[in-house]
Amino acid sequence: MKLLNRFLIAIFATLLAGCVNSNTIDGDIVPVLTDVVTFDGNIDGCARFSFNMIDDSPTINLVGNKELNDENLAPGRRILLSYQYDNGKEAYQSGNITIRAVSLINNGNVGVLPLDELEGWNDDSVYLYSIWRSGCYINIHCRLIYSTEPRRFALVASESSLDADIINLYLVHDLPTPVNSFDRTYFASFNIADVWNRPRCKGIRIHIANSNLSKYTFDFMK
Repeated sequence: MKLLNRFLIAIFATLLAGCVNSNTIDGDIVPVLTDVVTFDGNIDGCARFSFNMIDDSPTINLVGNKELNDENLAPGRRILLSYQYDNGKEAYQSGNITIRAVSLINNGNVGVLPLDELEGWNDDSVYLYSIWRSGCYINIHCRLIYSTEPRRFALVASESSLDADIINLYLVHDLPTPVNSFDRTYFASFNIADVWNRPRCKGIRIHIANSNLSKYTFDFMK
């Protein structure tokens, strides 16, 4: 039985702004940083962003040099942001930034299904580059076969594990029809708050049909 269609999504790789590699202030090279962040909206003519660098590190709040206006970009959406700090400020602190590029990435919450309805979750492999937790989000950088058709790509919890100390989640990747195509890289960010904040939860175990390095489970503990 295939995964329910409510988890059917398209894969995004949309660039909203031009990008540069670096800039200079008084002869010093100012690096361009790229992070998965939350777009908090436009306030007083400036785009605002927030994110945790890794795990439960302090929240970083960024104030952009302009507004971002796009019909696909609503407050609360996770995006890939390339930016430079203003006035030589040290990286990964709250402050003002110059926006260099914004890319839409895949967003989602954790779904819940009985284990028998997860059959086919690993029909199509994922070449995983990296997976990390930042606050209540699991972020994924991976390579997937390219298709213009929507696919099942979701992070889903096994219903039977919800009250366990370790909750099992599965990265579902299932193309509706076989595709003979090339690969592209993608980012995704999933909100895990509903499972992470359950009273008995001490951590989560994410199962991925990973075709890179033969590692298939990834544990994130509190």
